[in-house]
Amino acid sequence: MTLLDRFRTQPQRDPDPSVRLAYLAELPLTERDQIIAAARDDEDARVRKAAVGKLLDPQALAAIARDDADASVRDAALVMLRDIALDAFEGVDEAVSLAAVDALADARTLAQVAKTSLRETVARQAMSALSRIDATARAQVMASIARHAELESIRLSAFEHLSDRDDFLAVALNCDFKETASAAVSRLTDRADLEQVAERAKNKPAAKHARLILREQDEAAARAAADAQAAEDDRRNAAALADADRVRAAAGAVADEKRLRDQENERAAAERAAEDEPPRLRPPRRVTRSGKARTPRGRPRKRAKPNGAG
Repeated sequence: MTLLDRFRTQPQRDPDPSVRLAYLAELPLTERDQIIAAARDDEDARVRKAAVGKLLDPQALAAIARDDADASVRDAALVMLRDIALDAFEGVDEAVSLAAVDALADARTLAQVAKTSLRETVARQAMSALSRIDATARAQVMASIARHAELESIRLSAFEHLSDRDDFLAVALNCDFKETASAAVSRLTDRADLEQVAERAKNKPAAKHARLILREQDEAAARAAADAQAAEDDRRNAAALADADRVRAAAGAVADEKRLRDQENERAAAERAAEDEPPRLRPPRRVTRSGKARTPRGRPRKRAKPNGAG
């Protein structure tokens, strides 16, 4: 008779916990109902924890992780759910792994599944479950997943949930994966952050990307300075030309005013000279006895002979 046969002849609720533990150790995994009963109902936390270690039922494990009075038993149930989700046991298919993910509510465990699972469907299921947690805690978890997830698609999906500068800087500095680290570098705008990444980033392509952005910023600043200087030179040249035009206009106005003043002075002087000159007297015209006018010399004017006269 085997040890298991001897235990089967005895009550399953032996008062000695060591007997119940030995009984559990010999139970095959196919004895699902007895294992669940021990995990749920045994009065000794050691026995319940041992039963949890042999339980592959996600729903039962979720209830134990939520309701058991002993923290070590609850933690053991979470570990089993995590390991089932990560396909750590033989004979666990994808459907059971997805059920384990659905049974998880602990953010840290879900994040671990998302980071370490090599099944994309399972990792995405964990990501979906994480969307239900508090926004602040979710941002911290997503930053960790973006840095460490095994699957690139999961890293980039987690990265899309980030919005804080500190998260982008942490990913750029600490992520080992080129695509995610470079994407984080592209989200940085502060020069001090970019310089820090260029000097300290774990990922060399990310550091190179930061140096490239810094060089482009320097070139853009130099172009902007040159354009600003050219604009300032144009402004000064235009101002100088405007000043010259104003000077010429003012000089022309002064010259015109002087010319008009000189003309007025000449006209006034001519008028005064005319007023000061005495009037000229013309000699009176004399009349002969015949009543004809005489020239000033007293000779009568000759009349023209008619045509044909001798």
